[in-house]
Amino acid sequence: MTMNEPKQLAVCLIAVLLAGRCTATETELHLRASEVLPPGLLQSSVHTVNEEVGLDRFLFVFEMESPFGVYRVTSVDMLRIRVHELQVLSRAKDISGMEEFAGSLKDSVVQVPIAVVDTVTSPVASVRKAGEGVKGKFASVGRFFSGRSKSEYEDSAVKEAVVGARKREVAAELGLDAYSTNPKVQQLLNHLARARALGAGPVRLAGMAAPPAVGWTLAMLRLRESVEDDLAQKPPGELHALNNDKLKKLGIHESAREAFLNNPSYSPRHKTVICANLDAMRDVDGKENFLLTTVMDDSEDDAFFAERQSDMILYYHKKVSRFERIERTERVPICLTKEGVMVVLAPLDLVVLYERSQGVLDALTEIARDIQARKVRIVVSGQATDACRKKLAESGIDLITNFPSSAEAEARER
Repeated sequence: MTMNEPKQLAVCLIAVLLAGRCTATETELHLRASEVLPPGLLQSSVHTVNEEVGLDRFLFVFEMESPFGVYRVTSVDMLRIRVHELQVLSRAKDISGMEEFAGSLKDSVVQVPIAVVDTVTSPVASVRKAGEGVKGKFASVGRFFSGRSKSEYEDSAVKEAVVGARKREVAAELGLDAYSTNPKVQQLLNHLARARALGAGPVRLAGMAAPPAVGWTLAMLRLRESVEDDLAQKPPGELHALNNDKLKKLGIHESAREAFLNNPSYSPRHKTVICANLDAMRDVDGKENFLLTTVMDDSEDDAFFAERQSDMILYYHKKVSRFERIERTERVPICLTKEGVMVVLAPLDLVVLYERSQGVLDALTEIARDIQARKVRIVVSGQATDACRKKLAESGIDLITNFPSSAEAEARER
């Protein structure tokens, strides 16, 4: 979608809605972990979430204490992953020959660097590039035609050659992400992988893995070709080639492929899941627009957000209403259904009113007119405050919360 000058403010406001920082107008909002989390995520034998909860970019920010360190965790979805990792780590002592190593996992407190960053660094400047064509726009970012960039999540070439296959094998058996940024997880995976590569030490891990805690992942596996085998069996270079081939067959412009696949803030897992989701929507036009919204992403939070967002888009397309095409407003993908409904989907924990909320709602309505949509719908994975629900209703905008759980419940009722 090409934006003219009057649309620049609208684009920036929507970018702020989903990615920026504003001053909340709901000043009486005090968030407590015991009020926003189910018991299993609030506390277990291996973790306790502190009661005070922050809110940044409509995502909860938690502080979690555990025997393995103190973690700052952004979003409920990431908290589920971290709790699962801690459950697996707690079982390390049960592996034969691991007693001494299990003790070393608890030697120091580690603050995992998952700080939220302001992703809208210069929205007006970037919007001016919107109509200049794909290659011209990407060239201004400077991530092109330089060969494959190694993700910051990847090991060195030497380490990958020696223990990479074993590490991915172990991670798959334990239900962990081989590219996790949790240093304790990496410490455990590296230790087990080296032992296997040398043919010595603990190699039998049956029964050690905790049950996966991320329910939406299980739902997604039923909608797309599973990526788990590829992640377990293929090194990063092969995943890169596989993902590039998928995007090429989808007709994605070379520069768009280069920009997305060479973004070092995206792990091989993030990229592989997103490519699989796009590949599962072959009948949807404008899939390249989703990749264009990721160009300026520069953190794990951004990458995980985009992965979850692609999950939500695919689920809505397959289970709720078929999308005809994907448009974009610079940083935000906007989907249009075959029935003419404009849908904005985002993995947000809590949507609240902000100083610019009315401007954002006006912008959404204007863009809907621009693309000839008959209705606007916002879909989030979390909740919205009563004041926000009321404001959206007054503006004629539909709101769906607790997605995809709410959609699954509705389907069961039907």
